[in-house]
Amino acid sequence: MTETGTPEPGTPGAGTPEPGTRRARLPLATGRQVLRALRRAVGAQRLLAAATLLLAAAAALAGLVAPWAIGLLVDEVVGGGEPGGVVALIAWVAGAGVLGAALTAVSAAAVARIGQRVLARMREDVLGAALRLPPGRLEETGRGDLLARVGDDVGVVSQVVASLLAPWVGAALAVTLTVAGLFALNPLLALAGLTAIPVYVLALRWYLPRAAPRYGAERAAFGDRSEALVASLSGLPTVHAYGAEREHAAEIAASSHRARTISRDVLWFATGWGKWMNIAELVGLGAIIAAGFGLVRADAVTVGAVTAAALYFHRLFNPLGLIVFSFDEMQSAGASLQRMVGVVIAGAGPGAGAGSGADDAPGARPPSPAGSGAGSGADAGAGTGHSLPGLPAADRPAAADRLPADARPAGAVSVRGVGHRYGEHRVLREVSLEIAPGEQVALVGASGAGSPRSP
Repeated sequence: MTETGTPEPGTPGAGTPEPGTRRARLPLATGRQVLRALRRAVGAQRLLAAATLLLAAAAALAGLVAPWAIGLLVDEVVGGGEPGGVVALIAWVAGAGVLGAALTAVSAAAVARIGQRVLARMREDVLGAALRLPPGRLEETGRGDLLARVGDDVGVVSQVVASLLAPWVGAALAVTLTVAGLFALNPLLALAGLTAIPVYVLALRWYLPRAAPRYGAERAAFGDRSEALVASLSGLPTVHAYGAEREHAAEIAASSHRARTISRDVLWFATGWGKWMNIAELVGLGAIIAAGFGLVRADAVTVGAVTAAALYFHRLFNPLGLIVFSFDEMQSAGASLQRMVGVVIAGAGPGAGAGSGADDAPGARPPSPAGSGAGSGADAGAGTGHSLPGLPAADRPAAADRLPADARPAGAVSVRGVGHRYGEHRVLREVSLEIAPGEQVALVGASGAGSPRSP
């Protein structure tokens, strides 16, 4: 932007942002666009993904053997069975435990391998799109938002892939197969356990609509903080020259305070959400034991069946707890994925890397890298004491018409419809400027730093 006249000492440059102001940001991808990007990335690993799901399902099935065997063991003891039968059931429990541990380890390694490959491909897409962003778009959004997306957001997703993806896949399969095992054992006991579902539903209905906006705002606040830091540090000499330290420090402090406040709110929100898990576990397990007591008295089921049902439901505590208590991290990773895919959309969207207008028509002569445009007005360009390297020799002023290098030009300047390019990328369009006699013009950026040239 431009500033005419001489700035007063101690005042910030024209480009200094006011504390609390917000730049335009790169777009956010929708949930459907994120899923489409994930499907495309996972599609290259179809065979490995199918084998991994089979291994994880086998590990979950192995985990169902122990509650079933313990239920049979209870019936064997209550019925006065032979010691050999008891030993055989104990062997089943031990063997299933060893097999389940081995399958879980192998499937977890396979899930992590797929996740890292998918993340690597998405990271390459994001970095490639970032390099293709038009400079004009980057000037509008600021470098901080882009740096946060290719740095902080990629780091958040990488951390989740490394530490949570495999446990989440195993937990989801364990929950699904355990509920199926409950129904296979006894539908009435399974229905008793399902009384916990309303508690989960009410908790999710309260949590989900409030969680996504909070995590999205948290990631955006981190981007604003990065932008404030980058803009100030990149133009630090100019900030000192204008005496604008307080204004820039206030902007950094305001963005940091906002990021800290939102993060603290997210933490308290996730902590409060966890108590609903304990309530749901109490309701479900209590319902199974109460229903089992009545069914045993009516000789509808055995004590061992009720024991197995209670153990099946108890087995849900860990996977459901993992899903719920790490849901905030998954939500944060989802918000980061939206921002990452948003960079890809911005880099490949309409107009990315191309200008618009008559200057961009096929066959038009591209201006020099220093800039392009046209000035109009009686005095436009008059009185320049220097040759213009971007102009053909025929259009340059004759040596006799040039002023000495130390001469002060006279007259006004009127500029209309100026544009500027870096290579094929237009960064300025339709800039108009009026400079009265005696005025000075400074071109400044977002941090107050001066521009080395004007178009």
